[in-house]
Formats: sequence, structure tokens, C-alpha cells
Amino acid sequence: MPDEIEVKILEINPRHVISCLESLGAQKILEARLKIREYDYPNGSLGKDKSILRIRSEGDKVVLCYKQRIIKSDFKVSDEHQVIVSDLEEACVIFEKLGFKRIGDKEKDRVSYLLRDIHYDIDKWPRIPAYMEVEAPSKALVQQGVELIGFSMAQTTSMTGTEVLKKYGIDVDKEKVFKF
Repeated sequence: MPDEIEVKILEINPRHVISCLESLGAQKILEARLKIREYDYPNGSLGKDKSILRIRSEGDKVVLCYKQRIIKSDFKVSDEHQVIVSDLEEACVIFEKLGFKRIGDKEKDRVSYLLRDIHYDIDKWPRIPAYMEVEAPSKALVQQGVELIGFSMAQTTSMTGTEVLKKYGIDVDKEKVFKF
């Protein structure tokens, strides 16, 4: 999907949110520990351009993703492109042979639900409270998704994942490996 429109809701109660989603008929589409490897050019130009290049294992599939944030206001809007690849290690070798530098390894637990066109990701990183991302093809649908599960837009943030980690004192610039 070329554009990602999302908000985050911090410090959620995952059990409550999951119960709410299931009562609405949302379908669980993923429950896994995600292993994420991030890459950049040696000069850091992707990061400076608000872009990220990552390879992430999501249960039994491996997803290569390029994402560039294009708008950050009440919503985080990104140009996102991803493709499933067959082998995480080989994809990493290809990136390194092309001159990309591995800049970080991270892990988080994720439970994902889908309700119509609204995607809910409940993320749990080490040492920080659980939070949720609500993503949909339009801002109106994101807002509807937030309200369907009992929250208001005033309770959301457009922070990036890195900004959330930094909010809770995780220095991702120094802590290149962030795992359970």
C-alpha cells in the first residue's frame, strides 16, 4: 500500500482492547514476536530523509519495507512499500553487498487485528508500556477505528515508533540492539 495513515494510542490495556476488538468481530491476523533489522546508507541519509529501510520477520513470513514519512500532524502519513521475501538472512546479505549499513536490531511482540479496512496493531516492546497503532486507508476511517474501540482522537499521537521508545527513555541511537 503506497500510503500508510495511522495514529498510536499509548499505555493501553491489551486485554481490554483485544476483548473490545473481538466483540466487534475483528479478525486476529497475527500474533508473533517481530524481529526487525534496520538499514541505512553509511552517511545516514535515509534517516535524515525521515525514511527507513527494514527487514522484519513476522511469524512465518519475512517482509522487506521502505517507508518515508511524508506528513506528521494529528496523523502520521507515510509512503510505504513492502514485499514478502523468502529468507531474512539472504535479504540482509543483499543489503550489505549493496552498501547499506545495519543500524539496529529490535524485537517486539505484536498482536494484529483487522476490522473491515481498519488495521489494529498492539505492540509490546521491552521496558515500555504496550501501545496500539490504528491504521486505515483514510483519516476518517482511522478516526472511526479509534472511536469504535472506545478512544477519542485526543488520546492519540502521531509519534513514530522511535519517538515512542525515546519518550520512555530508550536511546535507540546508543542502544542498537533492543531485544527481550
